[in-house]
Amino acid sequence: MAIRISNEGYYTVYIDVNPSIEIIVNRFDYIVDVNYLNNEHFNIDVKKENIENTLKNILDRFKTEGYLENKEMIISLVSKDPSNSEEVLNNIKERVNDYIIEKGEKVSIEGRIHTEEEKEAAAEYNLSPAKYKIIEYLLKLEKTYTLEKLKNMSIEMLAEILNDLSGERI
Repeated sequence: MAIRISNEGYYTVYIDVNPSIEIIVNRFDYIVDVNYLNNEHFNIDVKKENIENTLKNILDRFKTEGYLENKEMIISLVSKDPSNSEEVLNNIKERVNDYIIEKGEKVSIEGRIHTEEEKEAAAEYNLSPAKYKIIEYLLKLEKTYTLEKLKNMSIEMLAEILNDLSGERI
């Protein structure tokens, strides 16, 4: 008898540095799909892997390609079951933070929980919900920026702009 793993997405994890990655995970913590939101050449085949191995593989690639030199990272989550979103997000942040400490990197990790509606709005622009919300806020603060100009910037660059405009941190 074969055991089937559900291919239905139960929650979605976004990791934003630059590139931004969308990881769709089933209820058993196995990967359903991975989408590279702003860097198509950054491709890792992690389908049918568990979330822990997938995070390690993605972070290894980030380190190899120098993306962990960016000092800001946002990990965000959209879940079909909001009651456990905080726990899932904290678990993922802890795994990523452990990796970063082990590798001797210094990256500030911010965690955010988003709604399905925020996910859908961001998807229209091929962005993660967190990056979309930051850009949306920046566009309200400074009318000379455009979404097209901001969407390809790293989270670190967006954080610097936010800090310059308002004194706020991501």
